[in-house]
Amino acid sequence: SPKKEIDVESFKKSYNQVVMNLARRNYETALHLADSCLALIDKDTTVYYIGLQNAVGMSAMEVGDSIRSKKAFESAMKMIDKRIRLIDTINYRDVFMKANTMGYLGKKEEAIKTWEEMTIEEHMEVYLGQGMDKKEAMKAVAKYIGMAKRDIYQALL
Repeated sequence: SPKKEIDVESFKKSYNQVVMNLARRNYETALHLADSCLALIDKDTTVYYIGLQNAVGMSAMEVGDSIRSKKAFESAMKMIDKRIRLIDTINYRDVFMKANTMGYLGKKEEAIKTWEEMTIEEHMEVYLGQGMDKKEAMKAVAKYIGMAKRDIYQALL
């Protein structure tokens, strides 16, 4: 059944509260807020849906509800895979989320493989997206991939 029109601004505030509580390790609160947020949105709102399912998964894992945690991560995973199939150029955020989600599902080898299949540019995007400047990001990519910084620089020219 289609959800009623939502007040986007209020939703974003609530979503940010989920993220903030998760970061502060207030898992019970994060879980409660994430449930409320999920009740507001359709699966079509994929980025938020995936983020909320991951928040539910992490919070449930921390409060010891492993069944609920696994269900939330699997739901996020289905949505990520659907998104990846729908877009021609793979969005690095989707790949990053997929690697993270698989890591939480205990599929460590697949998570590492997903992460390693990313291009140097995609790795750069992830680090830049975390607020690093270009120089720091290149250094982080070089360290992760095991290449010299100058080779990373050359590859990005």
